[in-house]
Formats: sequence, C-alpha cells, structure tokens
Amino acid sequence: MKNKKMGEEPLTLQESEARLKRVLEGSEQGFWDWKLPSRQFIVSDRFETMLCYEPGEGDFTIDNWATHVHPDDLAKAIESINLHLAGKIPCHQVELRIRTKSGEWKYVLTHGKVVSWAEDGSPLMMSGTHTDITERKKAERQVIEQAELLDLAHDAIIVRDMNHFVTFWNQGAERTYGWSQEDVRDQDMHQLLETQFPQPLAEIEDILFRTGQWEGELEHVTKNGARIVVASRWAVKRDENDRPVAIMEISRDMTERKALLTKLELQARQDYLTGLNNRGYFMELAEREIKKASRYGHNFSILMIDIDNFKIINDTYGHKSGDQVLITLADIFQKTLRVADIEGRIGGEEFAIFLPETGQECAAVVAERLRSSVEMAEIPLHNGEVIMRFTISIGISTPTSSDYNLYALLSQADEALYCAKHAGRNRVCIA
Repeated sequence: MKNKKMGEEPLTLQESEARLKRVLEGSEQGFWDWKLPSRQFIVSDRFETMLCYEPGEGDFTIDNWATHVHPDDLAKAIESINLHLAGKIPCHQVELRIRTKSGEWKYVLTHGKVVSWAEDGSPLMMSGTHTDITERKKAERQVIEQAELLDLAHDAIIVRDMNHFVTFWNQGAERTYGWSQEDVRDQDMHQLLETQFPQPLAEIEDILFRTGQWEGELEHVTKNGARIVVASRWAVKRDENDRPVAIMEISRDMTERKALLTKLELQARQDYLTGLNNRGYFMELAEREIKKASRYGHNFSILMIDIDNFKIINDTYGHKSGDQVLITLADIFQKTLRVADIEGRIGGEEFAIFLPETGQECAAVVAERLRSSVEMAEIPLHNGEVIMRFTISIGISTPTSSDYNLYALLSQADEALYCAKHAGRNRVCIA
C-alpha cells in the first residue's frame, strides 16, 4: 500500500508520531512511553480517562506506577519487564489490575517493547499500549462460576479464552483426559490434546460465532497417550459489546460406544465365521458395482462357488472340521483375489465373487486359479495325524449386453455351477 499520493512530501517524524497517536486514541487504547535514561514515563489521555481521571490529572511516574498496580499482580509485571529488557522474551505483555481514581480495580492488558537502543546495546526507550479488558474478565469469571457449579458432572466441562488457553477444567475433564486443572491452566487446549477436528477449525469457529454454538465429534489424546473420541458441544460467551470473550466446551467420552457401534455395523454386514461379506452386504456391494459398470460401459463377471461333498466332510470329520474348511476357503480368496474383487458367503457352503472389469476369459483364469489353489490346500487334523483335502466347483456368468441384472446373472452362474457339479465336480463351467 502506498503511503502518499504522487507529488506529496513524505511525513515528518513528528507528523508520523501524531498520526500514530490519533490511531491509538481512536482504537480505545491508551499508550505510554518510558525513556529509561531520564526515567521519564508518559501516558496518553486515553489511559487516564480509562482510569476515570481527567487528562493530565493522574500522577503516573516511573517511581510511583507500582502503587497503582494490584499487589497480587505487581511481581509478574516486574518480572515481565525485566525479562524483556534482558532480551529473554520478545515483548512485555501482562494482564494487570490497576486502581482507578475512585479506588476500584480495572483489568488492563499492557503491552510494550523496546523501540530504541544506545550504541552499546542498552535500551533507551520502551513504548506500548494499555487496553481495558475489564468486561472481558467479568464475562470469563461468570463463565467459570457457572462451570464450577458443574464441577462434579460426569462430562468434561472446559472453559477457554479466545486463544484456546484453558481457564477452567472440571473434575470430569480430569477423569476424561487424565490431566489436572494445574496441569492444563494457561495451556493451548488443542495442542495439549492433539485435537483432530472433523473439519477445518476456521469453519467450526465460523459456525460457532454466527450461531452461538457448535457440536460434533472430536478425537483427543489423553495424558497416558490413549486416543479417544468425544461428542463435544461448544457455546460462545460474549461481553456487553457482543464481542466473544470465552468458549465453554462440554464433552463426553464416546470411545467405547463408537467401538461397539463399529462392531455392530461390522457384524451386520460380515459373516461371523469366515469374515467375508454376508449375503445382504455382498448384494449391496455388487449392485453398486453394476450401476458403475452400466454407467461407464465396463465389463464384469460373477463366480458362484460351492464346496464339493461338504455334507460328507461334516459327517466324516465333524462340524468343527467343516468350519475349518470354510475358513480355509475364505483365506484362499483373500490371498488369490484382487483388492477390488468382492467376495461373499451366500449360504452354508455357497460363495459368490464379483469380479469388476473382468471379461469371461479372464474370469475363467481366475476361477481356475482358485480351483487349483483349493485342490492343493491341506488342513491338518488331530495334531497333523490326518490331512484333510477338499475341492470346489465354480460357475461363471458374464453379461452379454448393457442390460445388467444381478439376480439374473447370479442365476446364470448358479446354473453353470450345477453343470460343473453334474460333470463330476472340482471343475469350472461357464454359463
């Protein structure tokens, strides 16, 4: 951005300083200068009116400024100034209570920095601002007092300022995350908990500030390193000028419930014995692939598979051995087929496989590879004293037009499977 129009003279130092002072006064901030060699301390009119004095009425010098500061805040103010003058922190910034003309206390955020140095490197002048944050602190205190009433709640209740620093942490939060109130005070909550958000934080805060609340699921890391999922609800607290000053979060640990739901969802679509898709979920996935194939004109094939003489296996070796046959076949599927292929247990010893983007010739190669792998498989029984073997028969169907119908193709593959059985089993037939 240009500082002046074409042909204008640049601002003098005095003009620049005057402009800066006007900007600061207009921003409702007071400013101050401290000339260290002469010990001269100058405050703006805005700082004096902030403390209920008339401009020029207050007596603020480097020798008496400490008498205006609350005794409980004085040590941290002096420490901050000394650390900055020693070059150990980039700026002096601290929240203080400062006495007004009437003797009340106002919360003021003071911020300062050395702006000029002598040739030997010693500081010559320090300048800064004063900002009245009394209303913000009152609002924070109200939120904390409300939260303290819920300190015994089972849920984690957390209050943080607009920079994500924790100002309140109830016993529910201690139980949920493992850290105590002392551990987390004045820490960035999301860094501490390694929060994973379901969407960018800026989008969440946009919803929060527009509507006053937000809720969703978050992932956090506890003190012992465990990753947990919480259902979290946020509410924003505003001051009398409608400025957001604090955020309250109420969170409930949903880790076990989420794990149970995931398990139930898995059980709803997975065969309990083989781990393959059950009939319902196989049909759902196959229908989805058929729609995709129809849209893009891709080919596919379906295999119907049946274990030969499965009843004889059960009668001869027992049902536990029969279960081992089913598990072995599922394992061969996993090792032989592609990731994109869809396997499912359709019935007791019947299986179906959907082969995306696979024509009849390639499907026959896959089917023969499966048949051969099964024929060579060995299942040791009775501590290896007996070796059990089994075979499978396979029927193949491939659509001949773009009018794909899953049930018709399964029926065709089933007919081909019947032909394989009728021809002697342990073979592949094409519809």
